[in-house]
Amino acid sequence: MRIFYLSFLLSLMVVSAQAGERIFDRSTLLDVVSEKVLILRLFGIKLKIMEDGRIEGKAMGRDVVGDWEWQDGFFCRSMFWGERDIGYNCQEVSINNKKIKFISDRGLGASAKFLIKPNAGSN
Repeated sequence: MRIFYLSFLLSLMVVSAQAGERIFDRSTLLDVVSEKVLILRLFGIKLKIMEDGRIEGKAMGRDVVGDWEWQDGFFCRSMFWGERDIGYNCQEVSINNKKIKFISDRGLGASAKFLIKPNAGSN
């Protein structure tokens, strides 16, 4: 069951909670996440969004890899968790203090919350 929930959370790759400041462009997103790690402790998820369009990290001991681009005001990504294809999704992004929120399906779907931490050099 934990694997189902982890897959669900990774498929969203979003941050929920109270409303925050919407991010509308790639450079603002990179200002927020560059040299940082996005963390969801419950499932041991640690992700990095790289400036060159890569996503990398770990979740429950498995590698997470993917690609992203900024498209029409949305964070669009495809990811794999180990061998599992998480798929492609464009997401609305907002920031609130040290938390980042991604809302799936161009802001119309579910959301998830990640803490933003300085990159300690490891996943």
